[in-house]
Amino acid sequence: MESTERRSALDPSRPEDWLALCDELSPALYAWAKLRLKTFGFVAVAPEDVVQETWLRALAGERRDGTRCGGALRGWLFGIARNVLLEHSRAHSARSLRESRLARAGESASELIARCEDSVTSVCSRLERDETLARFFEFADALDAADRALLLGCGFEGATATEVGRRFDLAPDTAIKRWQRLRDALRTRAFAQRIGLSD
Repeated sequence: MESTERRSALDPSRPEDWLALCDELSPALYAWAKLRLKTFGFVAVAPEDVVQETWLRALAGERRDGTRCGGALRGWLFGIARNVLLEHSRAHSARSLRESRLARAGESASELIARCEDSVTSVCSRLERDETLARFFEFADALDAADRALLLGCGFEGATATEVGRRFDLAPDTAIKRWQRLRDALRTRAFAQRIGLSD
């Protein structure tokens, strides 16, 4: 997992900092978004759009106020991604939503997208063709609903097994044991390291 220092070292004026992080963390964001969309039935947005909008919001948020919340960069980004999904599930127009958010950052959406779109789009294009991610989705598809929720909640979002287990009426010990077995299974898979699930 990323440390607070890693996020604190970001320089919002240096696109190369953001591009390096985008290359490193986008596979996990994409995997999370695709699995989340499939698991919870959101159909209003594509996973690659979630990844792009998450990075655009992260960049706009950093540039707007310069603040950096405590905690790991990964958790901060997944918080943004979770908000993106929730807003898309309620929104009728993703484009107007994105433009209104970015306009508050002092730069129009079209200006920001014009500067970032090529690099971000190329990352998303690579993710769609990534065979390692395809193997992850095959693995996730074979899981039952409770294990898939544990994978999302514990593996990506940083929730505890007990918290996730409550949603499925699992006893705390049962949820913890299921997450341990799932983590053991992940450790044997090559895709786990690629999307940050090998810890």
